[in-house]
Amino acid sequence: MLRKAGQKDDFLKAKIQLASALGAIVGSLLAPIVGGVFGRRITCFFLCLTSLGACQWLLNGVHQFDGLFLVVTGLAGCFTASLYGWLPLCFPEIFPTRARATGRGLAFDFGWIIAAIGVLHMANLMRFFDGSYPKAGATIVVIYILGMALIWLASETNGRPLPD
Repeated sequence: MLRKAGQKDDFLKAKIQLASALGAIVGSLLAPIVGGVFGRRITCFFLCLTSLGACQWLLNGVHQFDGLFLVVTGLAGCFTASLYGWLPLCFPEIFPTRARATGRGLAFDFGWIIAAIGVLHMANLMRFFDGSYPKAGATIVVIYILGMALIWLASETNGRPLPD
């Protein structure tokens, strides 16, 4: 079957999106289970660490489109999206009942604000790195280091009653 110009690119983009989405599904389903077994803080630390590692590997370690690229894309999707499966479990447990919805909302949505700042500065970073998307992206994902540090300020809530 002959493909028109551009169809091959669309097919490759679809494969990349599928690998990322499948990884995201797996990560979002497994993260709450892992958090329940190992505790909230260590799970968050692990998810930030693996997200950082997978993103750095994808941006700096894979240089051609092949099976490895799809596997690493799936891993990056798994670990980065796993936080969205885990955070709704963790955040409500940190706040007392009277502030639970507000606290959870602010804490969860603060990540979106940070992500927006990163997106808005991507062009500046690319200009700084002479147009290199991988270098600019690898710079942005170091935000996971902040997450790894901040999680130790939160209390461990696994197995404890919700605060009143």
